[in-house]
Amino acid sequence: MFSPGNLRTTFDNSEYSKLIDYYVKEKYTLRYTGGMVPDVNQIIAKLRLLFEVAPLGLLIENAGGFSSDGYTSVLDKTIVNLEDRIQVAYGSKNEIIRFEETLYGTSRLKNVPIGVTA
Repeated sequence: MFSPGNLRTTFDNSEYSKLIDYYVKEKYTLRYTGGMVPDVNQIIAKLRLLFEVAPLGLLIENAGGFSSDGYTSVLDKTIVNLEDRIQVAYGSKNEIIRFEETLYGTSRLKNVPIGVTA
């Protein structure tokens, strides 16, 4: 299941377009209701770190999933301003590895054993 944010970005960001194309090719189910909580699985968008990204990251990581801004867990980000915005992906370890590698060429989770937070 995937729920992409800001699909218009696929026109300007070829790596993001590749990631969306992968989800479609592999027959992932698209879920988009327009609400963040129902769409939290695999949402990728510029969201406010303090109010949206970090709280859901905490829930997901405590449930055994992972979060990423492309390089690190969203829980490791420093909040400087109330309106700080970042992109985010939530999902299983393998999905976050795919997100990080597809968009940025490498993943911090590649050699992390399952069940260990990174």
